[in-house]
Amino acid sequence: VVLKHAVRKVGLRAGAIAAAVLLADLLWPSRLFNYDGVACALAVLGGDLKTLVHGNHLIYGLVGAAFHGILDTLGAGWGPLTSLQLLSRLLGAASIAGLWCLLRWLFNDGRLAAGGALVAASAAWWWLWRQEAQVYPLGFAFILAAFAALLSYVRTGRVEFLYAGAAAHAGAVMSHVGHVMFLPAGLYLAAQGAGIGGGNRAAGIPVYRMGAYLLTVAGLVIAAYGVVIAVILRFTEVAAVWHWFLGNAAGPPEAGGGVSWHTALGGVWRGPGDSLIAWRDLFWGRPAHLEVPVPGWSSAVARLGTGVSQLLLAAMACFGFLGIGRLR
Repeated sequence: VVLKHAVRKVGLRAGAIAAAVLLADLLWPSRLFNYDGVACALAVLGGDLKTLVHGNHLIYGLVGAAFHGILDTLGAGWGPLTSLQLLSRLLGAASIAGLWCLLRWLFNDGRLAAGGALVAASAAWWWLWRQEAQVYPLGFAFILAAFAALLSYVRTGRVEFLYAGAAAHAGAVMSHVGHVMFLPAGLYLAAQGAGIGGGNRAAGIPVYRMGAYLLTVAGLVIAAYGVVIAVILRFTEVAAVWHWFLGNAAGPPEAGGGVSWHTALGGVWRGPGDSLIAWRDLFWGRPAHLEVPVPGWSSAVARLGTGVSQLLLAAMACFGFLGIGRLR
C-alpha cells in the first residue's frame, strides 16, 4: 500500500510538470517553421515511403506519419505540420517529466530534481525545438530512456538493462544520427555496470560489456538502414546510398541541400554570442517573430498567451535554479 501511494505521488507530480511544460508551449505556437519540419510535413502529406525515410533521421518521418494518421483518424482535421509540432510538444513535455523522475531517483531530492528539470524546460534552444516540427524531441526521449536503462544496469548489474539501453540509444541514432554522440557516456556506464551494483551482478570484464553495448547499438542501426535501403529505397549503387545519407531535408547537395541546420532565428549560427542573442530575442526581444494567433483568438488574446507563456518559462527557470542551489 505504501509503495502504491509513493508511485502514485511521483506519477501525479510528474504529470503536473508535464502539464505545466505543455501549457507553456501551447500558449505560444511557433511560426518559425523550420524547413526540416516543413519538408517532413510535405512527405507525410505525399504518403510516399521513399520521402519519409531520411538519411540523417531515419524513423522521424515514419513516426510523424503514424502520429498524424492517428490524429486524422480521430477527426483532428488539421495538416501534418500542426501534427508534427504537437508531437514535438508532447514528447518534450513527457521528456521533461521523465528527466524529473530520473533526477529524483538519482539524488533522492524532489526539489533538486524539479530544479534541474525546469531549467532544462526553460533553456532557450531546448524550448525552441519543442515548438517546432523537429527530430530532436524524439531523439531526446530515446536518450533519456537509454540513460535510465543504463543507470539501472549500473545499480543492479542486470544485463537486460544494458541491452535495453543499447536499443534505446539505437532508436535515438535513428531519430537523428547526431545522437551517436551519446556513445562515450553509454560505454562508460556499460563498463561501470560490469563491476558495480548488487543483485544479479553482471559477470565479465568491463571491455566485454562495452563491446556488447557498442555491437548492439551498431547492429540495430545498421540493420534498420539496411532494410530501408534494400526494401524501400532499393538502391543498387554505393554512390546513391552516400548521396542519400549526406543530403538533408532541403534536398540533395546539387539541388541546394547540405545547408547547416543550426540556425539562430533565420541566421547562420556563428558562435556562443548568437545563442545569447537568440535567448534574448526568444523571450523579450521580438515575440512577433515566433508568435502566431491560434485560430479564433483575437490579437489581444494571442498577445496575452504569449506573455503568460514567457512568464511561465521565466518562473520555471527561477524555481529551477533555486532547486539546483540545494547542491551547495
